[in-house]
Amino acid sequence: MLSSSRGSRSLVLIASTDAVVASRLMEQVRRTGSVACVARSEHGCVRVATAAGPDLILLHLKLSSRLEALLRSHPVSAAARIVRVDH
Repeated sequence: MLSSSRGSRSLVLIASTDAVVASRLMEQVRRTGSVACVARSEHGCVRVATAAGPDLILLHLKLSSRLEALLRSHPVSAAARIVRVDH
């Protein structure tokens, strides 16, 4: 379910330790009309994902597969679509 504060816009969490990658992805997401937020560490990604319940999580390939498993196992973030990104 989408939060009423963001209306019908999707919440996309971008997780990357690379500032350039995060910035590029954030611009792409915002151009689609979605709400974007960035986590710059694996710990930060887990905190935001489990608190906010994003619709989509974009995980930079450099982040561990363990992070994806944690996100899929948590009841709040489990419903999110998780996509590994390279750029």
